[in-house]
Amino acid sequence: MSDKLNQFSYNESVSDSINRAFQFQKDIVNFKEKEKELNKIIESFISDYPKDKILELKLKEYVIGFGAKNPSFCYRIENELKEYGNFHGSTSYKFGLYYGKTASDQTVKYRTSKNKFGNNVEDALIKIKKEIVSLLNAGEIGNDEKIKECKLAPTYRGKILATYFSNRYLAIFSDDHLNYFLEQIGENPDFANDPLDKQKKLIEWKNSQQHLKDFSLYLFMRYLYFVYGRPSKNNGNQSKANILTDEQEKEEIAKSDCWKDTVQPNYDETRKKKSEPVIINGQKQYERDIKEAKKALKRANYSCEICSEHPTFIRKKDGLPYTEPHHLIPMSFSSEFSENLDREQNIVSLCSNCHNQIHYGEGAKEMILKLFDERKAILEIIGIKISKTKLLRMYGLK
Repeated sequence: MSDKLNQFSYNESVSDSINRAFQFQKDIVNFKEKEKELNKIIESFISDYPKDKILELKLKEYVIGFGAKNPSFCYRIENELKEYGNFHGSTSYKFGLYYGKTASDQTVKYRTSKNKFGNNVEDALIKIKKEIVSLLNAGEIGNDEKIKECKLAPTYRGKILATYFSNRYLAIFSDDHLNYFLEQIGENPDFANDPLDKQKKLIEWKNSQQHLKDFSLYLFMRYLYFVYGRPSKNNGNQSKANILTDEQEKEEIAKSDCWKDTVQPNYDETRKKKSEPVIINGQKQYERDIKEAKKALKRANYSCEICSEHPTFIRKKDGLPYTEPHHLIPMSFSSEFSENLDREQNIVSLCSNCHNQIHYGEGAKEMILKLFDERKAILEIIGIKISKTKLLRMYGLK
């Protein structure tokens, strides 16, 4: 059974990627419009900071740390060009020199990456500017070895290259993201490789794909994130407490004392946006709040919502009738909705027999339509709208 479930999950993941690839093509005009707007910002930035003027930058013209009132080189490349490779997540040390404080020292002052550029602020600025010019020279002629020798942080190095040479260098700089996308297209990421080599692998793959080869690198970047999502923030090792499969959720509920749970007289009608997907073993999964499932079971009085007379057994943990939670609109289709599908309104209480019948048995269509008719109105209140046809298709039914 577990092998079948894994295969089913894998097939859903592949199907989801294919559907999103088609959706991206449908939305291509919008992405191209965004690209035009972004290109104007890039052109403005390069016009203000041409290679031959980099060495002339004064301290405050370079550093980040004074906010929008001082739109410096670093401030603009991080904020104005956020849509072209967002690297906000890393600290300001990536710039080699910045104005601010640290967790251990709250004094606001100029700070340097001492191990790379030394303690002296003015000397560090000179070294950093030379590194940027050297990088631009290497990027202009495609000298990969010289690029790899650059002392700037890899993310900053990548951002500069992608900004000045947007038709040659991909605006994805994070090793985690590069590794993840390589895995998604079936390539070995070779974790020891330089990010530049990984970018090249992705670009080579793009150029080998009939439907992608004419894409600009910006569109390709957007395509990758749109179709495959983002990797786990903790490299896939985050706690699985909120990342559960249907089977895991049932097990967690079976181990808990449900009699302690309380449920409000009325549903919570607040609309809630879905969380970002987490990638585990190459598959998208969405966070679940087990409390939502437990509330749904309690609201149904621990009876089967197909027929309350269906027999069940008594849970040894708390003496309550045993039923199982089932997401009427499957969580695996979360990518097709802006609202969170892990809501009490979308979770029904089923006896074990009905739960398995919905997934594997004859007569599932009638059961799904019965539940849909009962839930349609309360789902629409929280912004979840779906047709009967689309819902049945999610179960492989017509």
